[in-house]
Amino acid sequence: MVAECATWAADQGLTLYQLLQKIYSEYGYRKESMVYLVRKGKSGAEEIAALMEDMRSNPPADLGGTPVTKVVDYNEPEKTGLPKSNVLQYFDAEGDVVTVRPSGTEPKIKFYFGATAPDQETVEAKLDSFKNQFIK
Repeated sequence: MVAECATWAADQGLTLYQLLQKIYSEYGYRKESMVYLVRKGKSGAEEIAALMEDMRSNPPADLGGTPVTKVVDYNEPEKTGLPKSNVLQYFDAEGDVVTVRPSGTEPKIKFYFGATAPDQETVEAKLDSFKNQFIK
């Protein structure tokens, strides 16, 4: 498949790198990252449960300054149409997303960050902003 892409790009007078840059300029950059926090023992599990409850009760109004437009709580299968799961997702007006999911087997919570922007530098700045907002 890569060979076919390279051939098509060459027919257009482009290298694969130039084609990728053209795609980025048309559709923007998308990058994701993940951070997890581990807490020790029973008190750690309780701390994570309290954090999830707080995030359900008090969802963020914005992601890095951009208004949150949608909150999905996978603990509500009647709304998602999916099996019940202790997962929250926050979507903003620019297409960015933060997903929060505690581990079911250990006192760990994972934060998945996805950002979209016109350039790579802005995507990196958004991801840093999300991490600073959620990881304390």
